[in-house]
Amino acid sequence: MVDVISELKKVTWPNVDDVKKSTIVVMVCILLASGILAFFDLLFGKFVGFLLS
Repeated sequence: MVDVISELKKVTWPNVDDVKKSTIVVMVCILLASGILAFFDLLFGKFVGFLLS
């Protein structure tokens, strides 16, 4: 347990601004990916519906 504590003291943790910026970047990427997937899902659904009608 002493080794774990000594190793944790060596870690350089990110500051609050870096964490906020990284969180915003991740959220924007998730929203973009979700939008692109939703668009292609809608497009594919319409295409399959057209083929089956």
